This record gives sequence, C-alpha cells and structure tokens, in this order.
Amino acid sequence: ETFGRCWLKSGEMLAILLFAAFAACYGYHQDAPLRTVFSNDGIDMHMRHRVREAVTTSDIPTKNYMQTVDHTGHVAGRFAQRYYVNATFYKPGGPVFVYLGGEGPMELFLEEVQMFRWAKEFNAMYILLEHRYYGKSNPVPDFSTKNMFLLSSQQALADAAEFMQWYNATFLAPKLKTQFMIYGCSYSGALSGWFRLLYPELVVGSFAPSGPVHAQTNFTGYLHQFGTTAGTACSEAVAAGVQQISSILMNPTGMAQLSKTFNTCTPLTKENLYYFKWTIGVTFAGEAQEDLPPTWPVKNIICATVLNASSPATPAEKVAAALRPFLGGSCMAIDEMAYIQSMKNNSLQANYDGGRAWFWQKCREFGYFKPAYPGTSPFWGDLHVEHMVNWCSQVFNIDGMEPDADGTNRYYGGKHLNATKVAITQGSLDPWHLLGIDMDEGDVKSYLYKAGHCAPLHHHTMDDPPSLKFVRTKITGLIKKYLGV
Repeated sequence: ETFGRCWLKSGEMLAILLFAAFAACYGYHQDAPLRTVFSNDGIDMHMRHRVREAVTTSDIPTKNYMQTVDHTGHVAGRFAQRYYVNATFYKPGGPVFVYLGGEGPMELFLEEVQMFRWAKEFNAMYILLEHRYYGKSNPVPDFSTKNMFLLSSQQALADAAEFMQWYNATFLAPKLKTQFMIYGCSYSGALSGWFRLLYPELVVGSFAPSGPVHAQTNFTGYLHQFGTTAGTACSEAVAAGVQQISSILMNPTGMAQLSKTFNTCTPLTKENLYYFKWTIGVTFAGEAQEDLPPTWPVKNIICATVLNASSPATPAEKVAAALRPFLGGSCMAIDEMAYIQSMKNNSLQANYDGGRAWFWQKCREFGYFKPAYPGTSPFWGDLHVEHMVNWCSQVFNIDGMEPDADGTNRYYGGKHLNATKVAITQGSLDPWHLLGIDMDEGDVKSYLYKAGHCAPLHHHTMDDPPSLKFVRTKITGLIKKYLGV
C-alpha cells in the first residue's frame, strides 16, 4: 500500500513539487477560470468552477475499498469506494493522515499541497478517501431520486470510520498502535470536526478548516460578505451598477439592452430575471470566497474594474465587465429552466462533478441557499429564499421538499461542537466563515486569517498575509500536540 513511492521517490521536496505540478496540469488550481451553471451552487464555488477542467480519469494510483452500502442496515450490499495512498514520507510507527473528500471527485482535493508538507514533517502516511456519490464512488447505478436516499453526511462519516478500521487492521501493524488524524476542507472540513465528535476513539485529533458546521437555509450572509470583503468604495460602486441595472429594466427596451451588455446566452426575459440577478450576486460573492493569494480576485479584478475612474463605461457596464472573467464562456448563462434541467439529469457520467449529489445534500440536510433582502447586500433585495428552495422540488420531484437544517444542527451541535482536539481555521474574507466556529470553546480551537476559503491548505505564496502564515504555524503546533510529539 505504498503507492506514492513508485512515482515520488526521487526526493522529498521533489515529491511536493511534482504534486503541485500535477495539480496545475490537471486544472485543479484555485484560479482556474472555468464557470458552469453549477458554479452558482456550491460550497460549491470551491469545487464547481474548476471541476469541468478536471479529467474524469487520472493517472493517480487509486484503490477501492468495498464499502457498506447502508450503515443503518436497511439496504444490503457493498460498493467500491475509491481511496488514494501516498507513503512517500511514511516511516513505520508514524501517523496516518486521512483526508475526507467532499462535494466533488477526489482528484480535486489533491490541490491541498499543505497536506504533503505535514506528511513530510511528521513522517506520515497520507490517505484521501472519496465521498460516496462523488467521483467514482457510487453505491447506485444512477442518481434518480429513489436512489439518492443513501447519500448523507452521517453515511459518509460511517464510511470513513469503517474504512479506517479496515485499513488499520489490514495494512498496519496493530502492535504499533498507529495514530490516525482526520482532515478536510470546506464541507469536508465540517465532516472532519463531526468525525472527531462521533468517532473520537478512532482519531487523535481533527483539522477542520472553513467548515460550515451551522446548517442554514436562509444564508443571507453569503452575498452580504462581498461588501465586507470588497470594502466600502468597491461595494458602493457595485451597488451603483446594480441600481442602474434596475433602472434600465424599467425601460421597454431594457432587457434587450442588458442582454447585449452582459452578452447573455439567451435573451433576458421576465422568466429569467431572478436567475440573471442571482447569478451576478452569487458570482461576485463566490470570488470573496475564493479571495486568495496571489491573485486576490476581489481587489485585482472586480474592484479594479468597477472603480476604474478612467473608464468611460457606465456603472452597469462596469459590473458586466467585472463579471465577465468569471463566467468561463463566451456568454452568460441566464436560463433558469436550463439550470433546473441540468440538475435533473441523473446519469452517473453527467454527475461526475457532483452537482446533483451536492444539491441533494443541500435540499435534505444543509440549505446553504444564498438569498438577499433589502439592505442585506450590495445586490438586489428581492432574491427571496423561497424561490431557491422551490428548486429542490423541481429537481427531485418531491412536493414540498426543503432542508432539515434544524435537524442537522440538533444532531451535530451547530456552532457548539461538543468535541475535543479539533483545530479550526476561518478566512475573514470568506462568506462561509459566518457559518463556522470562529472562537475557542473548550478544546475546540479556532483561528482567523485574512484570506478566503481553506487557505491554510493551499500552496504557500509570497503574498500570503502574516495572519495566514501565523495560522499555519499554530495548526502545525496543534498537530504536534495531538500526536504527542
């Protein structure tokens, strides 16, 4: 099970450099420009906007574990769950760092280069476990609604617990009493903290960066955070553009004018107006999520465009120009029904990126919908959450379907994680920090840094702010503490 040795054994730093090159080669870098209809729906932004560039089969050496289909015992059988092992830096007796895959195929999570740095420092084995219903780890033949009920965070956590016990018993010497530690990022960061809560006997600690542990259907904070991240001047410039767009819509020819200004793929109509406005808001807020060094897209792209005093463009035209780099295509997709139809596609091939699976989890467990009301953001105030929740019924053909966010918070504790030895980091520029744990509580330690989503796990850059460097150092110290070294 030392798969990493066969392709990364020529030197420790070379291993890290080759790994980073691999991630870049396959389009996993955080700054990949691609956007699809799924980019409007994620923690989504962290994964959706680059998953279409990832190859659906890769050269990384993966194995399969025959996982239990249903840990509640109602459905019998097993399915092939993918995992990846890199033992380049492992020494017998060293720890095992298990990274939980999240809402996308496992290849996407290989961009978290910091995991390899820690594996080197602690002589650790690194294992990445793919989440059920994502990538190639599918317990069902298709994603029709009747087959979606085996997808939940609780089933995924039970998967990880079973896998760890099997791997330890099968490949590691029991007498060594190997220490396991659990990791994640974003949704899987929340999973990491919840794993330590539910299975504390299996891991010595957890690192849970940017985990939105508080489920919330009406997440107005997502669009609100753009204004905070962008700053007053930039936020007001975007708001001016939004106001001008609203004024243009009052004119008989306004929709035709905006269709041209924003280069929409289909003409703007009353039926698509909600989706048009929401796409603008959620794309800008998504760049607050992805506001990471060295590119800093909010400041260097969005704000630089809307605050360009030398440009003759109108405020509305500046909003369109600022939006364009993030759409990834020749036109702006605004057809709401096309979006719904794409999410209704239940084939495994069409859902390799995780779009339908993640939408199921949103509609069942978490919510995480991104509405806006008057005064909550620089964007429109009529982006009501009921419209988004209704997408659940349309996509899955379940009347009245809506997330049980309260039930999720009762089960896991929301922002009050009753666990020990959990290290958390939150980016103050990232909208998701509003749903995460941002202060110490008992042995749950939280640290704030000034950047976007999951930044401590990304590659180091010359532009890393001091707070990010500090947080990486603190987390390394806590890993030492949890491992007792």
